[in-house]
Amino acid sequence: MRSFPRITLVVAFLLIGLVLVIHTRSENGLSGVYDAKWSKPSFSVPSWIKSSSSDSSQEEEETASQGYKRPTGQTDVPVEKTSHLDELSKIDASDAPPLMKPTKGDSSKESDWKPEFAFQNDLKDPDPKRDFSAFASYPAHNYDPDGRPAYAYSTFMSTRNPSIHDPYFMAVESLIYRVLWAPDSKTARYPFIAFVADFVTKEQRDRLAGAGAIVRELAPVPWNPNADDIQHRWMDLFAKLNMWNQTDFDRLIFLDADAFPTTNIDEMFELAPLQDCKPELLTPDDYFKDGSNSCSGDASQYIFAGVPHNPSNRTNPNVNVGSMVITPSVTMHKRLMDNYRKYDRYETHMAEQAFLNWMFSPESAFPCVELERKWGAFFPQPDEEGKLNVVHEKIWMNIWNDKDADLHKWLRRLWTEEWNAMVKFYDSEEFVKQRMADKAGKSTSLFGTGTPP
Repeated sequence: MRSFPRITLVVAFLLIGLVLVIHTRSENGLSGVYDAKWSKPSFSVPSWIKSSSSDSSQEEEETASQGYKRPTGQTDVPVEKTSHLDELSKIDASDAPPLMKPTKGDSSKESDWKPEFAFQNDLKDPDPKRDFSAFASYPAHNYDPDGRPAYAYSTFMSTRNPSIHDPYFMAVESLIYRVLWAPDSKTARYPFIAFVADFVTKEQRDRLAGAGAIVRELAPVPWNPNADDIQHRWMDLFAKLNMWNQTDFDRLIFLDADAFPTTNIDEMFELAPLQDCKPELLTPDDYFKDGSNSCSGDASQYIFAGVPHNPSNRTNPNVNVGSMVITPSVTMHKRLMDNYRKYDRYETHMAEQAFLNWMFSPESAFPCVELERKWGAFFPQPDEEGKLNVVHEKIWMNIWNDKDADLHKWLRRLWTEEWNAMVKFYDSEEFVKQRMADKAGKSTSLFGTGTPP
């Protein structure tokens, strides 16, 4: 009985000490460690890279948990002419949106879309953990909307598969990485436009925009030739004609989703000079209802350049339009739109490629310029490894025959190695810092944005 009060006193002292320790940790700001680790962190851009726009302060105080509003218009940002790698290293990437996948399920589960060919099957390559939607409203990498002359890379995504594992969607993701970020092939000057069909999902668009691309929807162009040999997947491709109406750009390199640069190809913008329209070669197809002709206005000078399938054929070189250089033009756009439904004038089983070869044939008022094979090598060969600037092939496939083992090996390596590098980069602090710099208008591009030197 005499020891009971002594034990009670010891217990009381221990409880009092525990209370004091907890109070002290709270005063020192340590009681919130658990919440800080598991809740979504707030995000504000460091002061050194804040934009000069008048409404930037409100935008920069938005948190990742609140999401980011897509701007309704273009924001003017200063174009820097020197590198900002030193400043970039100062960014605390812990302020960035969380590294996590969106919580919603794969949208492909809600679709009844079915592949027609083996190369359309969803892929199983690893997916970045980055939640790209947090960066989707940021300005595109290398993009200055006021820069002139304005050059840009571009592609067109028209897959109806809403899955983020669709091979064509993943190919566009890979293409954006190769052009904007990959050390061996990135451009330091020009933005990338991911043109998309009207049915491409918001999830897919946000991933492309978050990765640094300009995402623009092209209005559908109905194309319904009465022919039995038309592949269904080609029915949406004539929306590409609306690229000629993107006149805020002076020159575009267009790459199909399965046309992959292996090195920097900025030189391609300048391979074909501006050409004068040849009025003596105008045909009735070149005249408009008001009596004016296609050589007038902004189409008097133009570029249409690509790699021919038949370089020795002087009248029909059959230029492959999966890798080409074009000049947007209101007049040329009208010319193309006025003629594309003349199905008897071109081979519809070759879809928009045959149409564009008719419009820019060597005997037309707008003859094409033929480029060397290395600028768009379709059907690459085993001995061409390391020799091509653009490989035009579905390199994600795993369906080649044994006789193509050597070709298969290097093409698969071209896909897999770059894809894995992309995933690693997108999940890194470096990517976060680059996109935060894009947000503030402090591009790390050496020569500014979108403008040739």
